[in-house]
Amino acid sequence: MTGARAPRPEAGHSYRQSLVATHRLVGEMPAQKHEFGCGAACVACVTHSSYCDVVRDLGIQRARTRGFYCRELVESLHRRGYQYEYRHIKPALRRIVYEPGVIVFIRRSRRYPAGHYVVRTGRGWADPWINMPRNRRISAAEAGVRLRLPGLPQYALFPVSLPSIKKS
Repeated sequence: MTGARAPRPEAGHSYRQSLVATHRLVGEMPAQKHEFGCGAACVACVTHSSYCDVVRDLGIQRARTRGFYCRELVESLHRRGYQYEYRHIKPALRRIVYEPGVIVFIRRSRRYPAGHYVVRTGRGWADPWINMPRNRRISAAEAGVRLRLPGLPQYALFPVSLPSIKKS
């Protein structure tokens, strides 16, 4: 039998079942409506809330002018009943950014002059302004999923219950 593959043995759950469970961790990614609203959109995605509710909670002026710090996003997640922490990404912690539900702050670069937040899902990286390099008008912002992380991770906001994190 050339070309035929033997089915993989199942251990408890099938791959499809675990993938469906992973999708439930993160909701649909809303497109950001403010220049610096990517962090709010990521919180809305993780908590299954509306973008407007999260921006109202965090402050609409901050979403328009400078954006949000990781600490502020973690506090917003706590108010919504999600236990998250944030850490600076060092080489030893680089693997945590690939767990579903982790919000990553991408380092400032030419492509992202102020940095950018994205969320890891079972399908890839949910990005609240996926068409940013091609179209810099916020009114034309579109959300989408990309397969690769679009920059270097600097900070990660992750669920406290994530088993692969060793507290240091």
